[in-house]
Amino acid sequence: DGSGMNLMDIHSVPPAWDPECVAAASRLIAGDEAASPPLLARFLSPAPVDSFSVLPSRIAPYFAARYGFSPACKIVAFSGDNPCSIAGMGSLRDGDVLVSLGTSDTAFGIAGEATPGLVAHVYRSPLAPKQYLPLVCYSNGSLTRQAIRDGWGAAVAAGAGEESSPNWAEFEAECAKAPPGNSGVVGFFFKVPEIVPRGDSSELPLLFSQDSDTRLDTTTVDRPTLCRAVLESRALAIRRHCAMLGLHPARVLATGGASASKVLLQTLADVLQAPVYTAAEAPNSASRGAAMRAYHGVECESEFVPFSSLVERASDANEFSLTLACEPRQETRETYERVMDRYCALEDKVFPTGSGASHA
Repeated sequence: DGSGMNLMDIHSVPPAWDPECVAAASRLIAGDEAASPPLLARFLSPAPVDSFSVLPSRIAPYFAARYGFSPACKIVAFSGDNPCSIAGMGSLRDGDVLVSLGTSDTAFGIAGEATPGLVAHVYRSPLAPKQYLPLVCYSNGSLTRQAIRDGWGAAVAAGAGEESSPNWAEFEAECAKAPPGNSGVVGFFFKVPEIVPRGDSSELPLLFSQDSDTRLDTTTVDRPTLCRAVLESRALAIRRHCAMLGLHPARVLATGGASASKVLLQTLADVLQAPVYTAAEAPNSASRGAAMRAYHGVECESEFVPFSSLVERASDANEFSLTLACEPRQETRETYERVMDRYCALEDKVFPTGSGASHA
């Protein structure tokens, strides 16, 4: 989390604050370019700690009394939900990319080298001393997919005139009616302001045909095309932005609530041309990973222990078994190569500076 604050030198071993970053942030807070000594230094610990460190303090008496913890309960440095999902999926190997599909969507993996860029984040891994966690996050996740399911951008709201409201089974059936590649239709779906590519929310989805840079009128686009476009848009974005971070998936591990969607997982497999796996507890991988990280921290108290050894010693190895959900369909490879080129060209044209220009 220190690296996520952009105040830590992500290459430092042991972890250390970056003095230039701390000084720059201090000047911004103080509103004084000449502020010295750095204001933030008064509030930061002397140095960050590795995420698998046991802290010198023990649990607060309040929590011991209120929830029954042992007063001797050890405290391990915490981490966020996405890094904990890495732990919750068990041992990762080179070429694994974890895709978390929820209110926001994220794609991330473990890397031996850091390639920072403006497109996304590079954190220190919570599992090893000199390891990195490149991550790209999208704010338009399941709620935006749900908006399309419910008729956002369509001429007639989904389910209008029917006794039942729209549901995911109907949405997936509509997606299946459109061919892979969506006949060249590519979209950007910014129900809320997007992080990558940076853009403001739009009144309607931004849709483009395969042979024109002129925006389509979404009310003239049939429902199967609109439904498939929102899924392909996410998969295409993940493929492009992961490549910018040096992540080239040989295997995709899907987690989060939307990982239950067979059509979405197949779209990821086809666009990324990699098999997609899920875990038995995939929707709860973050909470399970947090528990595993606590265990890991205690095990590392005297000397570092590889996280993989904890997974191997797990009482029930099946808890970390992965299930193959989808294989990439080879017949879609050439189609998505063409669509990928089109997506990249449109992203660069529509969002040339990532400055968040309005597209209402």
